[in-house]
Amino acid sequence: MKILYVMATNGGIGGLEQHTLQLCNGLAQQHEIHLIADVSYADQLHANVTLHAVDFSRSRFNPFLIYQLIKKVQQIQPDILHVQASKAASLFAPWLNCFHCKKVVTVHGMKSNLKPFMAFDQIIAVSGKIKQKFPAHAPVQVIWNGITAAVDLKVAQTSQQRICAIAIGRLETVKGFDVLIEAWQGIDADLIIVGDGSQRAVLEQKIKQLNLSQNVQLLGFRSDIANLLAAADCMIISSLKEGGPITLAEALLNQTPVLATDVGMVPDFIDPTYICVANNVSALHQLIQTQLKPKAQMSSVFEPSFLKAKQSLTLEQMLNQTQRLYAELLV
Repeated sequence: MKILYVMATNGGIGGLEQHTLQLCNGLAQQHEIHLIADVSYADQLHANVTLHAVDFSRSRFNPFLIYQLIKKVQQIQPDILHVQASKAASLFAPWLNCFHCKKVVTVHGMKSNLKPFMAFDQIIAVSGKIKQKFPAHAPVQVIWNGITAAVDLKVAQTSQQRICAIAIGRLETVKGFDVLIEAWQGIDADLIIVGDGSQRAVLEQKIKQLNLSQNVQLLGFRSDIANLLAAADCMIISSLKEGGPITLAEALLNQTPVLATDVGMVPDFIDPTYICVANNVSALHQLIQTQLKPKAQMSSVFEPSFLKAKQSLTLEQMLNQTQRLYAELLV
């Protein structure tokens, strides 16, 4: 198959970008893969993926951008045109009849305007919550974000008495780390937050203001996520909104229990007992206060989540499901 992906972001790596780059690199082993994206992603693509660099800093209503995209698709003549997220969907939806191929869109977040997505032959939702937003007749299939399967790690047991939780993500408002820090007041446990971003100084100040410096640490960027997850008692997801999140897959594949806000694919994998509403300090505090325990006590009740993740959240599973969807469209 000749597959053309479109990722209309203009730099940076989040869940959407990681998802798209993994699809391109993974499927390039068996198919002819093209990607229309910002030039900054070139060094993260395998040599057998063809990048067509486009400046997506321009508005989705820019006529020169739209014309450039239409001409590129017509030149490439793919079997499958697969666009990622709302900006790319909005750019292409009015012009899909210009292309003699099957058109696929992946929806990464909860959207109020579904019209651009409904123009495509097939819609992929990255969570059950997103699928539920669409009418019953819409051609929607859930394919969860997958990651490289975790390696069994042998983590040395420590004599620490205090529970330690971990949170992972870009230090941006949408991740809800400010809410998490406020919710940590009165929690008899330690919290480490891994990641970097524009909100670091704000979060550092909040930690000081709330006198939590002994309990909450910002570790910055780390490359040893699997080891940190394996050593932690629990991971906390405090996001205000999410598509995946990929951190859920990372935790469950490393057999680390998760307490989370009700975002993305979280309710697809976690029992409601361990989920609370998003952007609510009191609700998140109550969840942590009542459910955060040593890993040895939490792991047994999370066994069904670990098993489902092993069966559903690997990169191999995501690639296989996506290929099957393409094959069915081309029949």
